[in-house]
Amino acid sequence: MIVIDNVPLVVNAKEGDKKQEQLEVVFAATSSPFIQRANSCYVNSHLSLSRSLSRTKKCIHVLQNETASVEFRVDDAVLASDDATTCVIAVVVCQATGVAAIAHFDELSSRSDACLRKFMSQHVGGRYCTYDLYLVGGMMEETLVGLRTSANLLSKFNQSPGKFNLKLCCVYDQNTCTQTGCPLVRSFGFDPLTNTTYHVSTSVLNLGIASIRRNISQHNLEALAQHAQSASASASAEDGGAERRVSSSEPTKEEQREEKEEKVKKKEEREGHGVSASEFAESKGKRSASGSRRTKLGSSAFNTEQKRGPGLERRLANYWLTESEDELVDLVNVYDTWDQKFVLTGRIHTVSRFLMVNYAFLLTLSDEDLLKKTSTTPQYEGENFCFDVRLALKFILEHAQEPSFTLYTQSYTWDPMSSIWMEVDKYTGKKMKHLQLQQEFNSIQLDPLGHHGGDHGALGKMPQVDIPGSSWSYTSLVDLEKEHLEAAGA
Repeated sequence: MIVIDNVPLVVNAKEGDKKQEQLEVVFAATSSPFIQRANSCYVNSHLSLSRSLSRTKKCIHVLQNETASVEFRVDDAVLASDDATTCVIAVVVCQATGVAAIAHFDELSSRSDACLRKFMSQHVGGRYCTYDLYLVGGMMEETLVGLRTSANLLSKFNQSPGKFNLKLCCVYDQNTCTQTGCPLVRSFGFDPLTNTTYHVSTSVLNLGIASIRRNISQHNLEALAQHAQSASASASAEDGGAERRVSSSEPTKEEQREEKEEKVKKKEEREGHGVSASEFAESKGKRSASGSRRTKLGSSAFNTEQKRGPGLERRLANYWLTESEDELVDLVNVYDTWDQKFVLTGRIHTVSRFLMVNYAFLLTLSDEDLLKKTSTTPQYEGENFCFDVRLALKFILEHAQEPSFTLYTQSYTWDPMSSIWMEVDKYTGKKMKHLQLQQEFNSIQLDPLGHHGGDHGALGKMPQVDIPGSSWSYTSLVDLEKEHLEAAGA
């Protein structure tokens, strides 16, 4: 049962009309003044993980059709997910058991009872506990995929025997700009220990109105480009008439350059709110043309890939591999709550020859064509979408040399000193990077003065002494004593 501000959610819809039921449950949840205030506060919030949290803070980032949970009183971590246009990010927190779980649902996983059970099974307190519920995503668009995804989750939570206090429901019309049709937010980060919400993005332009300007619709892009062309044509015509009326005294080159810069500046302020229409038209792909302001800002998206957790290319490829195997949709649990490790479970994958050729073909497409063939909302995707698709497809093509290939289980633990996820050896439980550094350190021999050992004559050669319990030398104390006695007798 869903409760909003201590009032149960009531859905008035006729039985049998599925579309009407979906609209009613979403409308009933988003029409609440309490929810609208919460949505407005989150959309206008300037808190982001990259700016508001320290580098040592652990962030558990889930991708599409992934889930994770933490015992937040023991494991201080932030739950996060990104790139939710028609998908919905759900966070459920149980204050009684101290467990918080996050999942990134698409339309298929949102209507699966097995996926919801797996998501709620992270909470060991039982089915009748009281939970806090947060939903973000599911924008309003022509295909109504976002509406169906949001309605599926809201209906299942409302029919559940547990009590869900809906704290945030930024979905459908509450997450869509009325002027451009762009999603207001596409990410969600949550700190269960402090109940603080954050924006999460691989782009520096994903906060508030900046997200709308960056993801402006294709229709408005074309309108702006046409308006810019007409304005430039009229301006050139006016300039030509003025030149014919000008006297023989022509302006200098510096005056012409200053006048041209002033015209360009005014046109940018009038048409693009500080960003020129030509720049919008050139950057309608996910990565804009070189030299523009958007390229410099967007390039930082690829410098923050490590923020989305370890094994990124393998996890991205998992979506394409599971979709190609005609299996039931599943939520992949990527975090071990007990051991506090990021775990990528191994399995055997089979990729047909037809899919291999199809994936190779997709890699040859431009950003615009790739978006049309792989996204439900090509004009609203983030800057990293094409990069992620190519990364996943390349990973599959590199590993699928045979019809079947195996991906083994990998475990990672968070190292707050270096602020990265380190792979853990499954046999010893030690961090593999630390083992490698220890081996490199052991391979270095130092002389009595602390210099690096080398061939410096007889004085530079140090005897290797066998210390009981160690394995770093080859000569025993007995052999060393014999050598000294033989040298003294000679």
